[in-house]
Amino acid sequence: MMKGKKFLAAAGLAVSLTFGGTALPVLAAEQAPAVQQAAVVDAKAQLSKDLASLAEYNKGTMAFDLDLSSPLLSLCYKGSLSFNVEPKMAAKGTLAMEMIVPGAPSSIEQSAFYMQESDKDLTVYVQKADKSWEKTVAEKKEQKKTVDQTVDQALAVDLMKCTKEVTLGSSEGSKQSYLVTLDGKKFYPYLFQLLELDKKDAKDKKDAKDTEQLKKVLQSMGDIEYTVTIDRKEHMMTDLHANLTTQMRKALTSLLKEQKMTAEDEKGLLEIINGSTLEISFSGRKLESESDLNVPADVAAKAKLTDAKMPSVLPKVLPAGKK
Repeated sequence: MMKGKKFLAAAGLAVSLTFGGTALPVLAAEQAPAVQQAAVVDAKAQLSKDLASLAEYNKGTMAFDLDLSSPLLSLCYKGSLSFNVEPKMAAKGTLAMEMIVPGAPSSIEQSAFYMQESDKDLTVYVQKADKSWEKTVAEKKEQKKTVDQTVDQALAVDLMKCTKEVTLGSSEGSKQSYLVTLDGKKFYPYLFQLLELDKKDAKDKKDAKDTEQLKKVLQSMGDIEYTVTIDRKEHMMTDLHANLTTQMRKALTSLLKEQKMTAEDEKGLLEIINGSTLEISFSGRKLESESDLNVPADVAAKAKLTDAKMPSVLPKVLPAGKK
């Protein structure tokens, strides 16, 4: 049985990496330092509790929207994932990418997928560009207790270690918003660990060089701010928005500095980078129909089995003592 915690580990952990809202009320100057410090502490404690509660988000629909705009082209990624983890995990989703180049017709690519859990394994069906289907079957290896403990640690402890500041935003009914500032010096190493990039083959010099370059890029991006609203009754994130323009520009500029080119070429590329923007948003809501999650008979019958290996769904816990 795949509980909500395991689903989050498999599909929703990235959504839960940061959470936030609006600023605190204005205070009298002589009161501000002490009161604001207390408010920050309370907000962090509440955020930690709400992050942990997201592990109980057992069924619903999540959607994301990523928009990249630059003088050369615009890219828009949209996706949705509907799921129910009881008694066995079942999910379906869609992905779409639209690319717009000035002076040319827009290009749209779409795909869909299903996920079905059995007692022994998890099967993922993916629609290819030619509309055919393929499936990958992964044996379930992690024990439920191990999964629960690991996700609890990641959501309620490790992510808070990466959090520099939290302020409470608006509150309406069971919904609470936050503004979170992630400490880039702590968050990016954690992200690096989550992606298991340190496990690339050390004997491959190119992989090792690329890994070190990626570390430098991540370290150059600085702190991150996100705004979010969490429904504390439903244990679900209803809205999240982040403007990652600054981080993207820093990352691309860092990569650019590593390249050999003329001053004129570098100036032109910097103009493109500084004219580009990146925004991302997520949303969550209740599941409308559980029957929609069933894999259609024709998809199950025609899907071609692949030997691709799926990685472990467990997030990596930070070593004890790292703050």
